[in-house]
Amino acid sequence: DSAYGTSFPSIVPPYKLLASSLPANARFNARLSSVRIIIEHCFGILKRRFPLLSLHAIRLGDEKAAIRFCKTQLACFILRNICVELNEAPLDGDGERNIDSNSDHDDDHVQ
Repeated sequence: DSAYGTSFPSIVPPYKLLASSLPANARFNARLSSVRIIIEHCFGILKRRFPLLSLHAIRLGDEKAAIRFCKTQLACFILRNICVELNEAPLDGDGERNIDSNSDHDDDHVQ
């Protein structure tokens, strides 16, 4: 993603316009995009269930705040998965289990 630049070497960017004209690269971009959409939906589910995640603003360079936020997110992932295991309905009844009806994932857990 161009917003992250080269500061995060673990982020896989899509192929740029010229390179994406090759069929294999276009397929890679499509698959990468579909995975990113699923991840965005997962974060949306978490933010609806745990609104405190929407309140955090992480300043780039504030390592302690970033670590604290990552730990908070992890705790929310764990709590959400416990709720799924216990068949606990979301408080707002938003039907969060249907993350992506076109997905080939059987598991409701956020990983």
